[in-house]
Amino acid sequence: MLVLGKSGPVNAILMMMTGAAQPAFDVYSMKGMILIEGMLWMPLAFLLLCNVFRNMDGSFEDAALMSGASIFQTLVRVTLPLALPGLLALFLLIFIRAFEAFDIPAIIGSVGDVTVLSTQIFASIRKELPSNFGQAGAFAMTLMSIVILLLWLQRHILAKGERFQTVTGKGYRPRVIQLGAWRHVFGATLILLMIVLLAVPLGMIMLISLVPFYDGMNVTMLSRMSFANYDLAFANPYFRTAVLNTLIYGFGAATMVALLTTGSAWLSARRMRGSFILEQLTSVPLAFPAIVLGVAFMQTFLNMPFMIYGTLASLIIAATMQYLPYGMRFSHAAAMQIHLELEEAAAGAGANRFQIFRKIVLPLLLPSVFMSWLFVVLLCVRGVALPILLASPNSQVVSVMLYDLWVNGQVNELAAFGVIWSSMMIGVGICLYLLSRKSGVSL
Repeated sequence: MLVLGKSGPVNAILMMMTGAAQPAFDVYSMKGMILIEGMLWMPLAFLLLCNVFRNMDGSFEDAALMSGASIFQTLVRVTLPLALPGLLALFLLIFIRAFEAFDIPAIIGSVGDVTVLSTQIFASIRKELPSNFGQAGAFAMTLMSIVILLLWLQRHILAKGERFQTVTGKGYRPRVIQLGAWRHVFGATLILLMIVLLAVPLGMIMLISLVPFYDGMNVTMLSRMSFANYDLAFANPYFRTAVLNTLIYGFGAATMVALLTTGSAWLSARRMRGSFILEQLTSVPLAFPAIVLGVAFMQTFLNMPFMIYGTLASLIIAATMQYLPYGMRFSHAAAMQIHLELEEAAAGAGANRFQIFRKIVLPLLLPSVFMSWLFVVLLCVRGVALPILLASPNSQVVSVMLYDLWVNGQVNELAAFGVIWSSMMIGVGICLYLLSRKSGVSL
């Protein structure tokens, strides 16, 4: 938002190029919200689809190329149809996430007077006196109806799952496409995307973290630079506690999601008895905005005979329920690609169902399970809507702490905390990546 804001570098460059007296791009609008939300969900597209394409048997593409099809025709007629489960999962998750998104609409939409479903629900619960739970419930039922329709449509399309089974026995091998001269074009495009999506925003927030106040991009900022905001961040004991709480919260919820969804996804992909009910139960949380889910858990925990509200356990339980559909979609897309002949061969050799799952299915699902675990960790550490209702001073997490700094107008302190936290999460991501490579789990 600092990059695209009225006093940010993007508008400054556009005004200089066009000679306009007013900012050319208004980030506090629906198009600004769409742009930022879309950028935030690009990692989901990569994490989900890269494993789908990597596991695809290259013999299908080889057959198309040998029949005279071009690479583009092969992509459109063979590769993308086989990747349909992953594409549908991606579309469904982002569509639902756009409906229930709270942080971006609350920060950007509120300034531009743009209201969406989640902010209306939040206003009904927190800003109206007394809280209008009936109106919030009506909004939630509207969202639930849309989600149920989408889930039914996805199940109808994937009814014949054998069309998407591409991980087979001895003949299975992924195909590597030689880009030739196009590698320079794709390489330059990736570098440009990295600069626009990562380097520029990080550089902007690092610059803001070094000044005592932000009044736009100008030369005088250089004379005001210091590490005072970082000294404040490192001296703040609440930040250190929030970091530890966030790591426990994220790792705990992601582990619970992985344990609950791995076997469920396999049962659903094989259409075993009761799998339809299991699939619907793991998809139900998609129908509830995080704000509504947070209120539901808050009321439940407050009325329990033992004290659980405001603890890390309450956050982990609520987040596990919220992110079950995400883990299910990751694992289900991978389970759909495992050909039934592998399990039939194991059964013919005398293996029971548990042995088949442990020795055949689980190793093939492991890359997707690991990616779903990592993705849920990232969702937990950046989510605001759920922790803002369930966290207490003793279980404060980083996302809520940063949100409070933004609401209080402490942008420069927020930038310093954000740089430190982002650096830590990048380090955690690198360590997990190296660990996965060492363990033979390819990301």
